[in-house]
Amino acid sequence: MSEYQRLVSYIYLYDKGIKVKNSGFAKIECKDNTLRIKMNLKGIFNNYYDNWKVYLLIERNKELLGIYIGDVKGKGSNAEFQTSCQQDNIGNTSQSFEDIIGLAVISSGNKKYATFWKDTNITVDNFKEYEEKTIAEKINTGLEKIFNINHTKETKEELVTAMAVETEEENKIEQTVNTEKEKLVECEKENLRKNEIEEINLNENWDKLISQFKIINSFSDKEVECIRIELKDLKILPKSQWILSNNSFVLHGYYNYKYLILGKINNRFIIGVPGVFCNKEKLVAGIFGFNDFKPAQVSEYKTGRFGYWYKYL
Repeated sequence: MSEYQRLVSYIYLYDKGIKVKNSGFAKIECKDNTLRIKMNLKGIFNNYYDNWKVYLLIERNKELLGIYIGDVKGKGSNAEFQTSCQQDNIGNTSQSFEDIIGLAVISSGNKKYATFWKDTNITVDNFKEYEEKTIAEKINTGLEKIFNINHTKETKEELVTAMAVETEEENKIEQTVNTEKEKLVECEKENLRKNEIEEINLNENWDKLISQFKIINSFSDKEVECIRIELKDLKILPKSQWILSNNSFVLHGYYNYKYLILGKINNRFIIGVPGVFCNKEKLVAGIFGFNDFKPAQVSEYKTGRFGYWYKYL
């Protein structure tokens, strides 16, 4: 069960980054992995033609990014707003409430109201809309930094070219990956010899793991029972799966989303990597053994949806 949280935060009008006046308040409640927001504003609708959007705010790389959660509907000069969503997948993104530092209401005329319940040196003037990037979009730009693997220029070029979804090029990158995996296997074996950890029988100890780790409602259909784990927790898996701690796709997904999932589908255990579905990412995921994708929210279409690439253990 997720920790219960409740707070009230006052909303202010901002002008050129300076707090001008109190204009309302927001009530925030987190319970059973559900985030509920109720907001009241007064005296903001002085322009009938303005459209007002509500965002939850995160801080990243000295930027204030807003996750869109809905539109404000006015009544006279006042407005009320309320919504709810999954606490661990704000606005169908990879962001959780733990990442949220405040809330903003911004008009199409760029008038800005905001409230912050976590300290930040960034003003609402530096606001930008949040965009969920796929692993495939990032894989060429940060590979060495994220994975700490010294890929050659030619290796990276093969990977990017492979994402054009041509069979011959897919074979090239798969050969490169297989070579890389062989090196990683040897590295992992050496690490395990130096740091032996007792593996856990997942079937016998699943109830115990649920009590030790944070339960996460990753899917709206409740079909999968999941816990949220970190990279270091992969050592609780059977030894045959320890190599996942050096799987490039797992590493990249973890360092982007800060977590992985361990769960059960029809009594079969899975390991899941957060991501957004697209054909390029599907290719990369498949190369590293993650052939299946399940959206977090039930949808007829997968493309562009946040969810989890997973493999059976």
